[in-house]
Amino acid sequence: SGQAGDLDTCLAYFESALNTFKSIGEKRLLSRIYSNLGFVASLKQDYLSSIEYYVDGLKIARSIGSPVEISIILCNLGDANRELGDMLQARRNFAEAVRISHESNATQATLTSLSNFLAQAEKVHRTFSLPQIFLFFLLLV
Repeated sequence: SGQAGDLDTCLAYFESALNTFKSIGEKRLLSRIYSNLGFVASLKQDYLSSIEYYVDGLKIARSIGSPVEISIILCNLGDANRELGDMLQARRNFAEAVRISHESNATQATLTSLSNFLAQAEKVHRTFSLPQIFLFFLLLV
């Protein structure tokens, strides 16, 4: 229960920061705060809220044209969709992240996010075939 309390405290801090940065209109940090809120919601296994936060952060990242932020959020969004069993949407998220990273040379951000995703080998094997996993890395090199 201590970890749940810590995560609730963390959410409260991020919500407070969100309100502050909304009031001053700092979009890049807003995108990151939404992404962090999504991550904390995922840690709480609240994947529906996580997806909502990621989508909000993604909209902002797209509006400011930040390919690194977009790629990272898409990877996190793909992971949340995978956790909810929406493998098709997860694949779409990852494919878009790979495409954006390739087009903008933001491969490090996507490689990092994908490597975190792939570290969960048991879950990954149910989501992607080994040739698909190999193709992701091939596209990133």
